[in-house]
Amino acid sequence: DVPTDVAVGIEGDPGPGETVTVNATIAGRPVPGANVSVNGTTAGRTDADGRLDVSLPVSERASVRVERGEAAGNRTLELANLSVDVSGFALPGLAVTVSVTDGGEPVSGATVGVGDSTVETGEGGTAKVSLPLAPGATVTAETPAGLTETQPVRMRFLTAGLVSLFAL
Repeated sequence: DVPTDVAVGIEGDPGPGETVTVNATIAGRPVPGANVSVNGTTAGRTDADGRLDVSLPVSERASVRVERGEAAGNRTLELANLSVDVSGFALPGLAVTVSVTDGGEPVSGATVGVGDSTVETGEGGTAKVSLPLAPGATVTAETPAGLTETQPVRMRFLTAGLVSLFAL
């Protein structure tokens, strides 16, 4: 029996838009001339050492496939785990705090936008942004690598109305 399971190794830091080296082997031996694709798009062929530098997409995941004849292998890469959280009392015209994290780590330099207003997150991955005078809003965050995530803001009209009524 001839082994046909290609081990797909990755050298480098797999992040959105980053370049890494794919290392294809079968039973520890390099697989030269193998076709490499990323998310279904052809990236090239491995060299004599079974290696190829590929650019990863700007997304949260990427699927790398290596094929040569009957031999094939896959590897799914987790490139990011972007999260956007909004805190504070959400009423039109008030400011809320937006936190942008990737895998729990703060993302500094992310552009946070609500309507026409944009700000950048600081070292802690947070930014204060004013809500528009509208019945609803959506916060959009874009990381320096180009990943975007949106989060709807639930306005607290009922809570504000009850507090005002109680105050009267």
